[in-house]
Amino acid sequence: MFTPIHRASLAGCAAFLLTLSNASASTLNVPSVYPTVQAGIDAAVEGDTVLIAPGTYFETIDFNGKSITVKGSGQSATSLVGNGTGRIVRMVNVGPGARLESLTIRDGSDGTGGGIRVEGPATIKSCRIRDCDAETFGGGIWASGGAIIESCDIDFNFASNGGGIRIVGEGRVIDCDFVGNLALNNGGAIHADGDIDIEGIYTEENGADRGTALWLTGGPIDIRRSQVLHGLGAAPVGTTLIESDCSVTMSNTYVLRGQRGLVINPGLATSTTQLVNCTFAESTLSAVQMPTPSLAINLIIRNSILHSDGDGLDAPALIGVSASYSNVTGGWAGIGNIETDHIFTPGGLWDLDPTSPCCDAGKNLFAEPFGSRDRGGRPRFVANPLVVDSGFPADAIVDMGAEERQAELRFVRQSATGANTGLSWTDAYTDLQDGLDDANELALTAVGDVVVMVAEGNYRPDRGTDDRNASFTLTRSVTLVGGFAGVDETEIDERDPVAHTTTLGGAIGGPGTEDNSFHVVRISNSDAGDPATLIGFTIQRGNANGAPAALKHRGGGILIDDGDALIRECVFRQNEADNSGGAVMIEEGDSDVVMHRCRLYGNISRGTGSAISSTSSLGGTLLCGATLIHGNDSVDRAAIFLDGTVEATISSSTIADNTSSAGNTGGVLVQSGASLAIDSSIVWKNVGTAGTLENQNLRVVGAINIDGTTVQGWSGALGGTLNDGGNPKFILPFGSDRTRGTADDNYRLQETSPSIDSAFVGIELAWPGDLDGNERPLDDPSSPNTGGGLTVYQDRGCYELQPPPCAADLDGSGAVDAADLAILLGAWGGPGLPDLDGNSVVDAADLAVLLGAWGSC
Repeated sequence: MFTPIHRASLAGCAAFLLTLSNASASTLNVPSVYPTVQAGIDAAVEGDTVLIAPGTYFETIDFNGKSITVKGSGQSATSLVGNGTGRIVRMVNVGPGARLESLTIRDGSDGTGGGIRVEGPATIKSCRIRDCDAETFGGGIWASGGAIIESCDIDFNFASNGGGIRIVGEGRVIDCDFVGNLALNNGGAIHADGDIDIEGIYTEENGADRGTALWLTGGPIDIRRSQVLHGLGAAPVGTTLIESDCSVTMSNTYVLRGQRGLVINPGLATSTTQLVNCTFAESTLSAVQMPTPSLAINLIIRNSILHSDGDGLDAPALIGVSASYSNVTGGWAGIGNIETDHIFTPGGLWDLDPTSPCCDAGKNLFAEPFGSRDRGGRPRFVANPLVVDSGFPADAIVDMGAEERQAELRFVRQSATGANTGLSWTDAYTDLQDGLDDANELALTAVGDVVVMVAEGNYRPDRGTDDRNASFTLTRSVTLVGGFAGVDETEIDERDPVAHTTTLGGAIGGPGTEDNSFHVVRISNSDAGDPATLIGFTIQRGNANGAPAALKHRGGGILIDDGDALIRECVFRQNEADNSGGAVMIEEGDSDVVMHRCRLYGNISRGTGSAISSTSSLGGTLLCGATLIHGNDSVDRAAIFLDGTVEATISSSTIADNTSSAGNTGGVLVQSGASLAIDSSIVWKNVGTAGTLENQNLRVVGAINIDGTTVQGWSGALGGTLNDGGNPKFILPFGSDRTRGTADDNYRLQETSPSIDSAFVGIELAWPGDLDGNERPLDDPSSPNTGGGLTVYQDRGCYELQPPPCAADLDGSGAVDAADLAILLGAWGGPGLPDLDGNSVVDAADLAVLLGAWGSC
């Protein structure tokens, strides 16, 4: 037995001998010195390099067991081409010094390894192997004995099994792309059989009867930071991307499309499949399936996304099958698991949406053994300030799935006295424009979101210059969030825009509005994958009364000019425009805009669209959800004006008491070419100059789909289901000041409103809650459930009726006591109030509720 000293001495000798070998290595040039590649190989000795000049060489080669390098001048420049009747490269009984580099290998054919057969710990690097075939295994490559296949393109090869490659025993496949390979039976891209490491691969449009991308046997097999993709329609129907009957560990990997992502079958012995921080998406039947129940299979799923049109996890609930801290379509019992469709950025190639509940929702401990980088090489454990941490521990910051949503934070606080770098609240920028300049520049190079947190205060866009042309400008990937005290907050859920009002104001000059900012906010150059986002601000006193040629006559509050935007929890008030879009103008361009839980009041347009105008003839969409639009005034037409080819959706919103002084419609006008889908909403007491009450509230020249909505003067002519014209019974529409279009206007529903539990919910909004942020939907036990769609018990409009803080406090004293008991006993046996359990009669069940709540509320 060698001692440690002997081992060290032996290693030193080996290193010395290797140095001598390398020092004497030669380069043999083909064809300038040796006419063929094989001639160069025949003349080479251990450590030599056969260097092939650019060109196409019609020959087959054999390394003859030598540990030499055969290297081309680049795979696009140097090709070895067969005639379809023999293998092109033979590397048998070679050692770790054998290398094949920078070549294209094409048109080979054999029983196994039509392009290359390698036996031994050789390396094949930066090669392209294409259009080769094998009768049995490994159309492109057959490899064994610890071979390494690295940075290769393996395309359009064919075999019975392992269309691209078959790798057996031990070996590694690193950073290779597999496209268009086919196997008659198993493993379109790869058949891995043994102790195999697979890292950084990409597969697409490969096909096979089983395992269109990978067929895994033998094991154990480790798959890391890879992307396994099935090209739609490119492979046989009934496809499974990966099929396995051995122990597999997969981490930081995408498996996308196909009918099934991963199928696990029983092997000859107990096997364990472990999926950690993986993303399965777009499969039609199941993301992961165990078709045959087996106690011999252990399936462990951690920090992963199993999203499918069918089942996320189609497996028996056996003791060896578990999932935790994962998003599983159809649900799965386990700690930290969720089930949601709001996962990915629209059009964003499976990146997590900035506010996806999969962000910051994993368990750090599970992810740590698999490195500090995600599939794309970006840092793991990056906090996303736009979501609530829901993983473990409580401040866990690892995301579910293969990608980690990235974020850069900047801070703005007017009263900050630090270094003015924006890197903390102490050193915050004092001018919001400095923060936005920094953020917009970062967004050009950042790999994720750029989030600017803004403390309470009144911020103006002109830097004190009275320049009306200045706006707060947001570009793609920039998120601007207000409502912070500016002390130690680092997450969006720590904001309170009511207690810490953050205002973006256009009143930059003297008294009156004539010299106010043309646009307080402007959004452009963003897209659906990375929209500009505005959260938690009051935007006020912009006045777009400038030149039409420069668009300064539209969008006093915000002008969105060919850009995608997400606007949440914002208030637009007292903004003006000469032409259109007093508060919000969505200008020409294919803009997609979402407004959620916003309030727009007291805005003016001397043309159309006092609150919102969207007029693009190039398409674009608008979604308003849980939004209140009230007390806005247009001269020409409508609080919401839709024209061009815009497709708008209004859901769970209230549009009331808006006026038009010279047009027929005060509420919503849908012009020819535009379309509107509206559900679960209230359109009430909007006033125009003429026409029916219905047309003054909602006039449609274009297309409409309307369900579960109250429209004053409803005639039924617009069709749809569950619509009516009944009084929604708002609590106090003009507020305690009795003035329309002011902050205290109260459009919440009275307890006797027919709008309670009567909505027709056609879409599921990405962010839950009503305009107040309260729970929605919420069943009111005293109201019949007459709604439809996704729920029969959501209220119409932007507010959901909430139960009183203490339902058993019948006299409103703040405590449940003898006075409340007296009220209940006085109504004993009768219908109606105080019916505390919702069974429509006052009885012992109500008494039990009251006694259970006895004491202070």
